[in-house]
Amino acid sequence: MTFITTKGIEMVNGSALEFRVPSSLDPKTMYTVRLSPDESAMECTCKGYFYRKNCKHLTEVRIFRRDVLKQVMNTTVNEEEEKLKESPAGIVKDTDGVDVLVSLDDAGVKSLWVRSSVDTIGDQPAWIPRRKLPHLDRKKLLKECLEMENIFIPVHRISEEDFLKMTDSDLFIYHRMIHELHQVHS
Repeated sequence: MTFITTKGIEMVNGSALEFRVPSSLDPKTMYTVRLSPDESAMECTCKGYFYRKNCKHLTEVRIFRRDVLKQVMNTTVNEEEEKLKESPAGIVKDTDGVDVLVSLDDAGVKSLWVRSSVDTIGDQPAWIPRRKLPHLDRKKLLKECLEMENIFIPVHRISEEDFLKMTDSDLFIYHRMIHELHQVHS
């Protein structure tokens, strides 16, 4: 599967880690931009990158990922949410195989809940509101949580490894809590 944008950037084989970008001087010439699996590094096959370790193709791919991929991810998340809400009340599995509790209130409004990976009631995981975050939003929340923890909770910090293990729902609640703490102390 290949996605093409108006600038001619192509995702190679539907991967969010490899792109082909046309040369601005010769549209027939395509350069390959690759991201590392953890998305911390980028490289390009053009001469500009070879000599300077930076080029405009990296910037174009960053813009592409920010704009286009965010739209794709949001659409996928919203479609899954709607599909789950069509399910009858009870426990169903989402696309990741996670148990989701579909509840129905007195007004007939359905809500989605997941088991917390952090909070428990007795020895059972607590049910918390389900949040499914697009990849880029999750990365942003992780970064903000780590930054705010360094400021407000230097002694009892959660390790980066534990943050990465958190579900989207747990991360969303923790981010909101630490953000409110930041507001109180500002």
